[in-house]
Amino acid sequence: MAFLLTSVSRRSRSLHHHLRHLFSTSSTTTSDAHTPPSVSTVADSVFCSEPHPHRAISTLFSFPDPSCARYAADHALRRLSHSMNFTVRSQLLDSFLPLASSEKDFAALLVSYGSAFLPGRALAAFRQRLAASGPSSVSVLSFNALLSAFMRSRCHREVPDLFVRLCKEHSIKPDVVSCGLLIKALFISNRSYDAFSVLKHIRDERGIVLTYQIYKLLLVSLRSREKFKEVNQLWDEMLAAGYNKPDCTAYNVKVWCHAFRGELEKVYEVISEMEAAGFNRAQPDTVTYNYLIGCLSKKDRVEDVKEVYETMKSKKGRCSPDAATFRNVLSCLCRHGDFEAGLEVFRDSLSNKNMVTEVRNLVRGLVQEGKMDAAKEVVKEVTNVQPSRTSLWKEVEESNAGF
Repeated sequence: MAFLLTSVSRRSRSLHHHLRHLFSTSSTTTSDAHTPPSVSTVADSVFCSEPHPHRAISTLFSFPDPSCARYAADHALRRLSHSMNFTVRSQLLDSFLPLASSEKDFAALLVSYGSAFLPGRALAAFRQRLAASGPSSVSVLSFNALLSAFMRSRCHREVPDLFVRLCKEHSIKPDVVSCGLLIKALFISNRSYDAFSVLKHIRDERGIVLTYQIYKLLLVSLRSREKFKEVNQLWDEMLAAGYNKPDCTAYNVKVWCHAFRGELEKVYEVISEMEAAGFNRAQPDTVTYNYLIGCLSKKDRVEDVKEVYETMKSKKGRCSPDAATFRNVLSCLCRHGDFEAGLEVFRDSLSNKNMVTEVRNLVRGLVQEGKMDAAKEVVKEVTNVQPSRTSLWKEVEESNAGF
């Protein structure tokens, strides 16, 4: 059988061929298993108070509730992922396999293997359960969890092949979540053509329509990888699927794409569209205006940056300036020599508890303008928050020695 990853020339044909056999029915099963608040609280309290991951593992077995222990294990694994101790991770998760009696528990455990960067162990556990209890013990829920484990482990290039192979071997019927994971893996693997082919196939030939949330997650994923062309294509696909009322998060992906490429007029067009949408979920927020400020700054539109900043201050609520706003506006003002306005932005960041700490250019500019008291004020505030920056004033003095 020709799998999805055999060659570039055969990818689309192979993918289309296999999908005809896989998507014979649609399922409404979902793979999300939410952590009970009480369990999360217990786990957080344990691992926040225990600074050493290895000692934290021993506390897992003191939990009387197995489900609590399982969620606590996931917390420990996230911390252990920084220690690179693969043996401990594997032994820890394998010890919880006997506790995963229900499929919901088993699916959560598979996802935890992904958190531990052990996709191979997740696949082995999946096959072991099939061999021990038969096909009825594993449904699309566990299948989705396995795919999620590979995605969490950054093994997205293996997902398409795994998807086809397991569906064929075990007669698994993918659902909308499975499709979303497959499409995301294809996008991340720079196989956009195949991703759109899958999207078209499942919609037109199998009647499976991705949910709006999946479309939105895909858009955000493409934005993080700077895939501008694919963002526009997926946006059109989303509208064609009937989701013609995107929310602010989805719109912000479009705003970012235009802002990143310096397309200021298009940024304004999208923001105007958001404001005219007529429902609150689509209204611009702080992130929207931060992207606009970034685009204006690139084009040296300092006065416009000031105007947008003042607008954000006056609107408050969902449009209030955040740490990124203060940082970007201050950088723009200092770059253009407006240190007086920069000082006011710095003071605003103090009052909003989002103090900008990269202030060398501001302090240097204030010193050059003879505003020593203001410069010392900035240095004092920064060193109060970051004592390690005590050398900041000395650095500024040395850099301004010639003035």
